[in-house]
Amino acid sequence: MENKTFDELLLPVRNDIDRIDKELLKLFIERMHCSERVAEIKRGAGIPVLNAAREQVILDRVRGEAGEYGDSAVALYSAIMAISRARQNAMLGGAPQAQEEISFVPVQTEEQIALVAQIAAPIWHETYEPIIGPDAVAYMLDKFQSVPAIHRQLREENYVYFLIFAGGQPAGFTGLVPHKEGKMFLSKLYVQPKYRGRGIPRAAFRFIETLCRIAGLRQIYLTVNKQNTHAIEVYKHHGFYEIDAVVSDIGCGYVMDDYILQKDV
Repeated sequence: MENKTFDELLLPVRNDIDRIDKELLKLFIERMHCSERVAEIKRGAGIPVLNAAREQVILDRVRGEAGEYGDSAVALYSAIMAISRARQNAMLGGAPQAQEEISFVPVQTEEQIALVAQIAAPIWHETYEPIIGPDAVAYMLDKFQSVPAIHRQLREENYVYFLIFAGGQPAGFTGLVPHKEGKMFLSKLYVQPKYRGRGIPRAAFRFIETLCRIAGLRQIYLTVNKQNTHAIEVYKHHGFYEIDAVVSDIGCGYVMDDYILQKDV
């Protein structure tokens, strides 16, 4: 049997890749045409380009179906959807940064997890030290918002986290537990001080409500410290109402003394 050269061995594989690439290009063009049709429908309905909840559903499905290539598939589809959004924005004559000023990005990488913990720490000190003191805040940060704690929540407690971007910059984050007691548990929603007053809570609640509808959930609920009066006012302004109160022992002599608030979707 004649020995084949390196190029001869590669040729049939390269031919397969070229054939697949041609098919991918045709499908990409077809998808862009569909995206343009979506833009026309959105124009008529007067709705924005970005639908972050739908994109997240697609990325979750792709990750699950791609097996060992899950992360790479998510990166590919994220790029495709970004190209699609840019095309839709161009068609609608709007600046992408204006229409997509507030966006929600799923937390998946080590860098994103570290960023969540970095954002959380100063907000917790600012919010809770006047209520429970610095020692309790340090303990709770380590227990609930440190990098190891977030890893545990994602891995073992069915959490999903989203970084919230405003104008392309990380402005805050939210942490959710879908299907907890048949509802969506809104565990965390924090916005950095310099990004407050820009409608981020309203956008976050719309985003979470869309996730609920996709998942078939009818209520969002949360716990909030009874002395965190500003947060309580914000939640009630956006349609939450009190359904109960709870005192939870979190160890080392500390408790969380909270109201339970709920919103119907």
